[in-house]
Amino acid sequence: MGSTRQIKWTPLGTFTNVRIRASKDNFSTLVLDTIQPQALQRFNQTYDWANLPDALSSNVKVRINDPDHQPTLVIDESPAFTILAGWT
Repeated sequence: MGSTRQIKWTPLGTFTNVRIRASKDNFSTLVLDTIQPQALQRFNQTYDWANLPDALSSNVKVRINDPDHQPTLVIDESPAFTILAGWT
């Protein structure tokens, strides 16, 4: 544990907050769940995901949505990616 990676997105609508979730098992359990204030639309946004889980997984996904409205109204999900175990 301990590394930090950026999650990046570009908002295309008008909303106040974004919810960022990450999972290794198609969102049955979460390894990240945070709500961040939204900045101006059409400008790239970032979130520094600190203390990345130090576990092997080839099915990690990140999902971003608007938590203040119907969760499926504004949503985007990354393709699966891999987190490699760190060296100790």
